Amino acid sequence: MERFIAEIKIKKYPIGVDRLEVQFEDFKSEFEYFEIKRGEWHEELGVRLDAAGKLLYKSVELGEESVSIGKKTLEKQDMMLEKQDGTIGEIRGLRQDLKSFMEERFNRLEREIEIIKAK
Repeated sequence: MERFIAEIKIKKYPIGVDRLEVQFEDFKSEFEYFEIKRGEWHEELGVRLDAAGKLLYKSVELGEESVSIGKKTLEKQDMMLEKQDGTIGEIRGLRQDLKSFMEERFNRLEREIEIIKAK
C-alpha cells in the first residue's frame, strides 16, 4: 500500500498531485471508484494542449533521430557489401590460381608416372 501511495504522488508535468489524503480503515466494499478533482475546463484544456505540444515535439525529435540512425545503418550495410564483394573476388582469384597450380602439378605427375612406367 505504501508503494501505491508513493506512486500516485505524481509531480511530473502535466500531472501535479497537490494533496493526497490517506486514511486506513477496514475494507467495506463501499467505494466503487476514486474521484479525480480537476480545475476549470478551459485551464485543463490549455494544460493538456501544452502537454500534447511537448509530446508531439519530442515525437518529431525521436522520429528524426530514428531516420538518422537508419541512414547510418544503410551506409554501413553498403560498406559491408562492398567488402563482401571484394572478399568474394579474392576467394575466386585464389581458387582459380589454386586450380591452375593443381592442374599443372597433376600434368607433371602424370608425365613422370608415364616415364616411370616406360622404363
